[in-house]
Amino acid sequence: MTRMNLSILFTPYGGPVFEDETVPTYIAIVNKKDGTTTTKCLNPSSRSSSASMSARPLKKRLISPSAFLPKFRLQTGVYGRRRSSTNSKLSDSSDTYKDLNYYLPLEIMQGIVSYLDHSSLLTLSRTSRYYYRLCHDDHIWLNLFAQHFHTPSARISLQRNHMTLYRNHHTLTRRWLDGQVATQYLHGHQDSVYCLARLGPHQIISGSRDRTLKIWQFRTEQQQQRYAVDGAGNRKKMDPVKVITTKKTAHEGSVLCLRVSKDNTTMLSGSSDATCILWCLRTMEPLRTLRGHSHGVLDVCMVGDDYYVSASRDHTLCVWNAQPVPSSAEGLSGLQQSASEKVVYRLLGHLGPVNALDAYGDDHVVSASGDGTLKLWNIRSGECVRTFKDISNNEDAEEATNHQGLACVKCDTKRGLLYSGGQNGKLKIWDVSSGLCLASLTGHHGLIRTMDLMEDGNILVTGSYDKTIRVWDLKKRCCRLSFQSGHSSWIFNLLVSRSRIISAGQDKQIMMLDFGKGLSILDD
Repeated sequence: MTRMNLSILFTPYGGPVFEDETVPTYIAIVNKKDGTTTTKCLNPSSRSSSASMSARPLKKRLISPSAFLPKFRLQTGVYGRRRSSTNSKLSDSSDTYKDLNYYLPLEIMQGIVSYLDHSSLLTLSRTSRYYYRLCHDDHIWLNLFAQHFHTPSARISLQRNHMTLYRNHHTLTRRWLDGQVATQYLHGHQDSVYCLARLGPHQIISGSRDRTLKIWQFRTEQQQQRYAVDGAGNRKKMDPVKVITTKKTAHEGSVLCLRVSKDNTTMLSGSSDATCILWCLRTMEPLRTLRGHSHGVLDVCMVGDDYYVSASRDHTLCVWNAQPVPSSAEGLSGLQQSASEKVVYRLLGHLGPVNALDAYGDDHVVSASGDGTLKLWNIRSGECVRTFKDISNNEDAEEATNHQGLACVKCDTKRGLLYSGGQNGKLKIWDVSSGLCLASLTGHHGLIRTMDLMEDGNILVTGSYDKTIRVWDLKKRCCRLSFQSGHSSWIFNLLVSRSRIISAGQDKQIMMLDFGKGLSILDD
């Protein structure tokens, strides 16, 4: 259903939020003397200097007065008596005005206002008490939320105040445009943090060069308001994040990559010791060890429910059969080499290290290599379906050869697109069906090491060796935000959700950019 935006009728405001959408907002993350962090916009002139109504907080628009409200009035008695002159003006003191909508049944009025967007609803609610009650109907805001934020109504039906829920998510959207975040650093690893994986809306797991895995628990906004009592009897608010599990792995090298199954029951890790380990997440005990590479495993992937795929520095991919495993781990010492631990296919074709993988549907996987190519593989047949390689006419051939290596890839199966990043610092968008490069976006000044796609497919976040994190608007194919100085060294991995960007790097710490701080929103 197309919603009507009546802002040009209800208010005098207008114009875009940004004067120049091609210029990102640069946000510096500043460490204060007391150990806390704050953010500072480095180029405020890139934002609109005009007072755009759409840029004002939703709560302020709800309570702010307006001198530009329309007069929904109709002269009464016009049809009941004859006017003395067709050109005469009727004075307010001698005539009474009444809105015809007052005479319509409530169900019809609810149907009419359901076509308005949130801005028009709030403006209309300030015209009279009748419209205030009508526009604050909870069912209207429930439907508006479900359609605007593409969330099924059943998921939010338990919420009591859908207008407040909508306001919080609208504020969250504004923060993604403005770069308003709360920053927190997670410390615990003793060396570089190479990889992150999401275990659910409130947990992540990290892998490090120190050969450990750590599970981090995020407390909700309601939980953070509670108090804990320390040994001295002092009350203090609970920390927003805590480590709930630390596991020393059986790997003999760094933990370079992690991938969690869709049902959050198992996890696959890859290491510089050239092995992969399948873990039971409930017990955090190893189930199987997969051996087949001659050099370090740089990335792993789970394709559907049937296969695991690993990518290595030895230029190959290995496909493993994902057979059911016992619910309780027996430990590696009690396991023998079985059919499920043997390589089903060894995929050859890349001329350099295979740095990254991502599943494309349930039957295919995409690999990114240091040789500068992407390859789409059919996992069930072991065949290479397509090779993606692009050298722009505007690039020097020698420069393209020296800076062609790819380090990360992300698939958007719904739209049939691939996103890749590598040594030249360019984010490239590929069409899967044709194999063509649709766009090449610049901004990073170093290797793009990691990327993650938001669930709706409209926002992509990249992390680079230039120590910056960039937020890309994929609809307009431009960079919206660039976070500076958050990490003191290379960024290796990141995750993005509806309310957070979580990144890890060589500086041994995990950084969390929280866009939803102080907001009660639906779980990511």
